[in-house]
Formats: sequence, structure tokens, C-alpha cells
Amino acid sequence: VLSRTSSVSRGHLFIGQHQMLAYGLFLLLTVIMAGLSLWHDGPSLTNTILPPLAFAFVGHALYKKKRVDEGFERIYQALQEAARGNLHVRVTRTKGLGEVGKIAWALNDFLDIVESHSKDVQGCFERASHGEYYRRAFVDGLPGEFADLSRNINASLDAMQQVAELSRRNQLLGELHTQNTASLLRNL
Repeated sequence: VLSRTSSVSRGHLFIGQHQMLAYGLFLLLTVIMAGLSLWHDGPSLTNTILPPLAFAFVGHALYKKKRVDEGFERIYQALQEAARGNLHVRVTRTKGLGEVGKIAWALNDFLDIVESHSKDVQGCFERASHGEYYRRAFVDGLPGEFADLSRNINASLDAMQQVAELSRRNQLLGELHTQNTASLLRNL
């Protein structure tokens, strides 16, 4: 029943653990009340039907809880993989999970942005490492800080291109100076 946790959460129950305690207490109280009613008043429709209905209700709730827990586990695993740099992972099989499904799709949308932006930036700098500065980072369609970062990358690529051109110009001027000096020395 107890899940693995960090030291920050040690000693605190997780949501699923709270649910299990509530289901257990609900069943225990239902059985005790039905038993007391049966002992005090004898068999009746309420004290004979209520306990099986309570067990059916808890069984259904546990089935739904298991699906939700599996969804949360897939989200957790996707986040762990993304933290390891595996940005291609996505959370799937979320149909019918309600709020958990919404969280999973929001995570998938976020991972789409992060993955495509990372690949875009990688492409820009891959080309720049070969002295090709035409490959610009995409800005359109990116939200907030991703767009700002792309603009900064493009400005950096402009600066790198200017430095490369100045370096080439200085190299040519240096070679021209060497040739002029050699020519002057010969003509003296």
C-alpha cells in the first residue's frame, strides 16, 4: 500500500493511500452498521442488501482508481524519460481518464514543443558549425520564452556570421599584406 517516496514526502500518505483508507473504512463501517442492525432488529432489506452494494461500489471505485493510477504512472514515466533527455516519449491510452487525460495531453503538447524546439536549435548550430549561417531558428508559432530563445539564437547566429566574415576579411588582408611586403622587399 505504501509507495516509494522522496524524503520530502516521507511520513505523508499519497492520494491513492488516502483513497484506500477511505474505501476500507467505508466498508468496515457499512459491515458494522449492518451487523448491529441485523443483531438488534433481525434480517431486513437494508441490512442484507447494503453490504453487498457497498462492496460492489468499492469494487467499481477500485477499478476506476486503478485506471487513474496507471495514467499517473505513465505520466510519471514520461517525465522521468524527458528528464533523461528522451524527448520523444508521449503518454498514450488516456481515453476515459478525465482530468488525468487532460494532464497527459497537456504534457504531450509541452513535450512536442520542447522536442521540436530542441531539434530546431540543433539544426541551426549544426549548420553554423560548418560555417553555414542561413539556417534560422523558427520563431513563429512558439509560445513565450521559446520564441524569445529562438530570437536570441538568431541574433547569436548573426553575430557568429559577422565574426566569421571579419575573420575571413582579416585573413585576406593579412595574406595581401604578406604579398605586398614580399613584393616591396624584392623591389628594393
